[in-house]
Amino acid sequence: MRLDDGKLSLHDLHAFIYASPPGSAFFNSVEKGWSTTDHLVAGLVDLTAILAWQNTADAQQKFPRHRPKPIPRPDYSSERPTEAPLMGGMSASVMSIDEFQRRIAERAERRSRGN
Repeated sequence: MRLDDGKLSLHDLHAFIYASPPGSAFFNSVEKGWSTTDHLVAGLVDLTAILAWQNTADAQQKFPRHRPKPIPRPDYSSERPTEAPLMGGMSASVMSIDEFQRRIAERAERRSRGN
């Protein structure tokens, strides 16, 4: 199947996006390489470090110091990109579903005319 040949339904596209396995190129481009498990483990490590720190003299002071720093996470705060990274250093324009469907219809019409 190709994304733009009209055979891939929006349901299939949604499944492809949200069911991409960790380690796949698509998953890494969307999730920045972090799975749900990675986020949960990082949270547990951070909490364990804070629990251990709470029993130190630094934590017991009036102004606690040397609090453990959390494990760096991927930055998801940036605005929606205008281009999405793909494999091989290429990129693709981000578009709405309406635009995607319009392009599929245009391509199907060109093919039916023999262009």
